[in-house]
Amino acid sequence: MYFYKKLLTGSSVDTETTMFSDTTLAVTATMEYVKERIVLCLNNKIYEVPTSSSALPSPIYTHPLTDYVYTSVTASGPAIYVSGYSGLQSTIHKFTLSTSGTLPTLTSAITAAELPVGEIVHKIFYYLGYMMIGTSKGIRVATVSDQDGSISYGPLIVNTTQPCYDFAARDKFVWCATGVDGYAGTIRIDLGNEIESLRFAYANDVYNDASTGYSTTACAFAKGTDRLAFTTTAITAGSVSNKALTSNVATLTTSAAHGLIAGDTVWVENVDSVFNGQYTVIAAPTTTTFTYAKTNANVTSAAVSPVGTVNKIGSINIESDTTLMTSGYLTTGNIRYGTLEPKNFKRLIGRGSYTYGSMTLSTVKNDGTVYDHISYDSSVGSPEVTTSQPEVAQEYVAYKFTMYRDGTDNTQGPTFKGYQAKATIATPRQRVVQFPVYCFDIETDRYNTVIGYEGRAFDRIKALERIEENGDVLTWQDLSTGESRQAVIEQVTFTRMTPPDKRFDGFGGVLEVRIRTV
Repeated sequence: MYFYKKLLTGSSVDTETTMFSDTTLAVTATMEYVKERIVLCLNNKIYEVPTSSSALPSPIYTHPLTDYVYTSVTASGPAIYVSGYSGLQSTIHKFTLSTSGTLPTLTSAITAAELPVGEIVHKIFYYLGYMMIGTSKGIRVATVSDQDGSISYGPLIVNTTQPCYDFAARDKFVWCATGVDGYAGTIRIDLGNEIESLRFAYANDVYNDASTGYSTTACAFAKGTDRLAFTTTAITAGSVSNKALTSNVATLTTSAAHGLIAGDTVWVENVDSVFNGQYTVIAAPTTTTFTYAKTNANVTSAAVSPVGTVNKIGSINIESDTTLMTSGYLTTGNIRYGTLEPKNFKRLIGRGSYTYGSMTLSTVKNDGTVYDHISYDSSVGSPEVTTSQPEVAQEYVAYKFTMYRDGTDNTQGPTFKGYQAKATIATPRQRVVQFPVYCFDIETDRYNTVIGYEGRAFDRIKALERIEENGDVLTWQDLSTGESRQAVIEQVTFTRMTPPDKRFDGFGGVLEVRIRTV
């Protein structure tokens, strides 16, 4: 273990100074410069290191679990925090300064937060009163108390394709080193747009679409600019089973398909001093064999023991200061207008500036099918469009807006500000039916059967009025057409009249019944 220091204003030509070293100590380490001090975590121990140290000081705290690994350090106003894990359990510890302004020697740590079992904290980062927490599952945000430094974290904002290893911040945004759909890159979180408690709007941001399979390990802004840079780890291309060197061309055979192509930069290790190092693949490799230039004495083909490895090296990527990506897209959440009823999504408009480049408006069905509707550009403008697909009513849809940079000026593209969608409910429409019926005490049906009794008409009227008052659903049946529907009675009107012929007798008249189907 070696510990160096160097001025932040130094460059690659400036030599670093060795503060102390211990070559017998195998360590997992993390450190951060917080509150005018270096907080160093080695294995399960925490140190406060003065910048003038020439030897490793005594630890201020030793975790009781010898396999505990510290992963990150940050600080808020009242406290310094360190994160770590043992096995499947991960925690965030809090340390407060003594009255003299130093970190006291501690025999126990205050546990500020404990993560769910199986979720490991890799990075903590304090910004704008929030603590960003990067874990093996994704990203969380916590509030930090100004009084005692206690923290309260929220749910996962996004489940990421790799653990979140680092954060960088500008204005109200935080960039997260998480990868983007399998590519090396970052996700951006908007701390100014809180959707619900401790859940913030986010979007995929800067990424390298030529770097699949790499893990994004760190991100930061290039000095004095708003250009984001991020780094990636190496990818193991295979273990070396055989080696040979002829005429300054090294040949290595891997035990499995390595996926290398001519031009790839690789790092060879654990073979021997002749072959180890960083090289460029010089010839189109076969499934398991590749070659690279190497000046040394010839080596006869021989098996490698113990087994060496070949890694495709990682990279440092930086956001272009002018050139835009060829295209990019934004997909909304599912839109259902707060109801599960089917809807006809029929109108869509996107607002913005389309002087440069273009933007395509699309609908995304619940099964993932994408329907393109129109492309806005300088000649088309941004009219409201009829969305005729999907053709049948949907419970919900999402909208996708794909932006393309300008065809002649790759520094310019469209600016998208917002959208408006219109839909109508697709539930069956209600029908209002009004019909008259005779209602007398004594009636004769079509089979000349006399039915009824004195007072029967009034009883029937009161029964209908009770159903009308309660608003209950009943079954309405039209015997002449055979139609039968569920309905509610909206109004009952009774007109008293003399029995029209000998088939009716006693008290009665005509009931006008108005119903509405449901």
